[in-house]
Order: sequence, then structure tokens, then C-alpha cells
Amino acid sequence: MFKKTITAILVGGLTLCIFLPKEFTYASQDEISLSYGESNPIRITDMLNRLIGKKGYLEEADKKVIENVEGLDLYEINGVNKKASSIIDEKTKYFLDYELNPKMFSLRDTAEHVEIWVANDLSYPEDDLRNADSISADQINKMKKHFEEEIYPAITKIHGAPEFHKGENAWLVNQGYLPEDYYVSRDDTSRMIILVDNIKDGLYYQENSTSYIPGYYWSVHKKYMDRDIIIVNSKDWEGILGSIYLSTLTEETSRMMEDKQNDE
Repeated sequence: MFKKTITAILVGGLTLCIFLPKEFTYASQDEISLSYGESNPIRITDMLNRLIGKKGYLEEADKKVIENVEGLDLYEINGVNKKASSIIDEKTKYFLDYELNPKMFSLRDTAEHVEIWVANDLSYPEDDLRNADSISADQINKMKKHFEEEIYPAITKIHGAPEFHKGENAWLVNQGYLPEDYYVSRDDTSRMIILVDNIKDGLYYQENSTSYIPGYYWSVHKKYMDRDIIIVNSKDWEGILGSIYLSTLTEETSRMMEDKQNDE
């Protein structure tokens, strides 16, 4: 069993819980509180990527992923089983969240350098009365335009034209848990992926919380899915958080490019 503990980050008197394996938390609660202080929003990219450097973490992460993906029904799409027709919907796929749980996403738009996928389930905890989040076509287009017209030209100017991972060497595929080329784009083109999800943060668990995770980049996704992925939050895209998410997308893409250069 993959034991968990709660690493708590105190923000404005509220607690954001990140569930991490006990033996692999990279810092004590005091150290995390000192690092984040009263900051808002919460940035978890550094914390997630430091885990990878911990001795034995990836081996334990493998066990956790296997536990979570074994028996995954690739034919179950939005409650409809399509196994009789042997159809695996190429526009609906499982991706891993920061707890290494598989979650279903649907492809909403594709551009020259980016694919945008949105989680099928953007709801809140069962006892929460809030409606599930929704992402409109206009909001998808805004993300796509922001990436293609602002982010991509900027990173190309600094780092050169990036060669994004195409999904051909995904660990989940090589280990036999997903079919061949599961994460490869239909046109076999190198693109970055944006995942839009209702991230489990303070605002997910408490409607009146002021702590939230606008988005993150976790390099471990390259191992399991062999794609370059940025996750952004789905909450309050109509409000002030929408503009924050776009700036987060810029910031996390830059972090990803720095990571890619370090790998070379």
C-alpha cells in the first residue's frame, strides 16, 4: 500500500492539503509554511519536481500508478460502454493528476503547437452544492490564441523551436497498461498539451477559501505519458482568476522549457 500523509500549507488561516507519500515529502510543514508564507496563489511546481530527486520516489510512484491504472476501462466514455464496437475514442483519454490518479479528459481544440484537453468531470466534492465548472469555446480559444500568438513566439525566441514529446515512449504504454500510440497525436505532430482541470486545492474543498493552485508543471508526466503537459485550473474563468491562469500558463511553460534544456 502506498502510504499517504498530509502536507499542509497554511494560507490566510486556511489549509491546502497536498497528499504525498510520507517518506518522500521533501520538506517539513514548517519549511513549507516558511516558503509559502501568506502567499496566494499557491505554486506547487517546485514541490512536485523536487520529489523526483528523492531516493526511491519514482519506484514508489510506479507502484502507485500501477495500482491506479490496473483494470482501467478504456471503452467507458461518459458512462457509455463502447467495447462492443471496439472503439477507443481518440478524443477522450486518461491523464494523470498530481496524485497520480488517472482522470478522463476530452480534446477540445488543436492548434499548430498545442492541444487543449478539458477534464470530463469538473465537479466538486459530493457534499458541495456548487455546480461543476464549465469551460466555454471562447475560453478555449483564448487559451489557444494566448499560447500560439504570445507564449510560443516568446519561448522560440529564447530557447529556439522546441521539440515537444510526441507520446511514442510513454511508460504507461510500454508497460502494457494502455494501447500502442495511446498518447500520440492523431496526425503524429509534436505539440504541447494543456490540461484544464478542477485542481484539488483550498478552493476545491471550501467555497470561501482564498487559497488555490492556478496551475503547475510536473516533469514526471513526461515519464508516464511522454508528453509535455501544463495543467491549469478550471475555477472562475469568467472572473479575475481567468487572467491569472493565462499568466500561469506563460510561467509554467517557461519552467518546462528550462527543464527540457537541462535534460539535453
